[in-house]
Amino acid sequence: MKHRFEPQPNLVTAPAMAPVDFAYHIFKCLEIYSPPVLEAWYCLFKTGRAEYYEDLMKAINA
Repeated sequence: MKHRFEPQPNLVTAPAMAPVDFAYHIFKCLEIYSPPVLEAWYCLFKTGRAEYYEDLMKAINA
């Protein structure tokens, strides 16, 4: 899934209407999650589609 915002080094900004995109880039910069977990998390919260929940659980347990 394409992300709406690309951060600059050490700077992440997003409009108030894009909290999921903002959180995605914060998590990515901080390396909180592995890339598969982060992508599944983003897709789940961006779309609300159940298949991404399954992807997220698989990625967490991998």
